[in-house]
Order: sequence, then structure tokens, then C-alpha cells
Amino acid sequence: MAGKNVSRYLEGTGHLLASSLNLAEVYLKVLREESGGIAESCAEFMKRLCEIVGVDEDLAAEAVKEKFSSGLGIVDAIITATTRKKGAEILTGDKHFKNLENVIFFG
Repeated sequence: MAGKNVSRYLEGTGHLLASSLNLAEVYLKVLREESGGIAESCAEFMKRLCEIVGVDEDLAAEAVKEKFSSGLGIVDAIITATTRKKGAEILTGDKHFKNLENVIFFG
């Protein structure tokens, strides 16, 4: 069900971003559940679909502030800080983001 809800965003013409940590999380999850080849394929698909945004010193500092103000884990705080820096929205099914601003939640 969630896949159908998110597919309309993935098939659109909008510019998609992902933190390098999103890429690591997806790779890890698929590697745990499937195999290295499938994980590689998923990572390559994500890199073709999204601009991958790395974490620099400024973004790391903003993420720490976000972590302390919101109570999010550091990876989620980095994702939130990346979104704010890029003026984007978060498209997620992760319950940690459900009630935050600028979130399109599918769950």
C-alpha cells in the first residue's frame, strides 16, 4: 500500500534529494534482508533517482541543533537539517517524522 502512495512522487518530474545517510540506511536494510547484489542495485537506483547530499560541517552543526530542539536521533536530525537547507519536503513512512513540518507522510 505504501509503495503505491509513494510511487506518484517517484514518477513525477520533481527534483528528489536524499542524504548520504539515507543511502546508507537503505543499503543496510536491504543487505540485512536480501543480498549484496540487491543492496547494490537499490543503492544505484537511489543514486539515479535522487541528488545525494553529503554532510558537511555546517550541516552537521545544524543537525546537532535540530537534535537537541526536536529530540530526533542524529540521523533523522541530519535528514531534517538537509531538508531545511535545501528548501525541500521529507517524503517518508518513518513514524519519527509523522508530526513534523514539511513532511509528506505515507504510512
